[in-house]
Amino acid sequence: MVAEKLILGTVQFGLNYGINNSTGKPAKAEIFDILNYASEHGINELDCARAYGDAQTIIGDFLQQSNVHFLLNSKFHTQGESISEQAKQTLKDLQTKQINTYFFHDVQDLYSDKEKTLRSLLALKDAGLIVKIGVSVYSNEEISYCADIEAIDVIQAPFNLLDNANKRQESFKRVKDRYKELQVRSVFLQGLFAKQAATLPDKLAPLAPYIDQVYEHCKNSNIPVMTMALVYALQMPLVDKVLIGVETMEQLKQNIEAANTILEESVINFIHQINVEDEALLYPYNWT
Repeated sequence: MVAEKLILGTVQFGLNYGINNSTGKPAKAEIFDILNYASEHGINELDCARAYGDAQTIIGDFLQQSNVHFLLNSKFHTQGESISEQAKQTLKDLQTKQINTYFFHDVQDLYSDKEKTLRSLLALKDAGLIVKIGVSVYSNEEISYCADIEAIDVIQAPFNLLDNANKRQESFKRVKDRYKELQVRSVFLQGLFAKQAATLPDKLAPLAPYIDQVYEHCKNSNIPVMTMALVYALQMPLVDKVLIGVETMEQLKQNIEAANTILEESVINFIHQINVEDEALLYPYNWT
């Protein structure tokens, strides 16, 4: 089942998130329905963080009230509370005994005091509180750096129609050559692919020609743009898991249905020819 390759992101459950989010944070009852539907259709892993508002406590309430089981990933920062205290609070919020993958939310935290931080994480691993150590990255240089760290088990990086294999192939191959799990996020570029080029904010106007190319090819190929964006990531051989986020049940249903689509080689070749020159525009932290 293709859906088993999907991880459901939960930032939308706790925050108003995404450039194309017109509905805002879902109500708790709808979140429960989304989680039930995801589980029933083969999605067995969630991506969480204490930074995502009250998303983790909502998930914890759901798990307490249901018979559903998810692999639960979360993220931490090295500032403030110790990593151990953050992990314990996350376990309490999620009402679970174990975090599947515990991610550095910012790779800069890994750079700042690598040895001390990794010792703390390995201690949590030894205690059975976490299963894997992960890191969330952006650049190819960050991917390569983390791939060479033995203690890192999982690397999560952006990957989408614009930030594509043309830019990521070599660094992704490095991750897999070192037998690490590769997760990708930002497959919809925070909802950017749902926006027509003419509606982009001024700061993102340089991306308009590329968005126009994508929409034109989707029209000619009779493929919805969001389907192309999702399936491109799912069909990437080096990718183990694809992280998606939804604000509504309808979006989740559409994504699960779209996941079973197969892109023809001509479509993949078209995507690989897209080459955004100003790569800074591909990172949402530069959009504000």
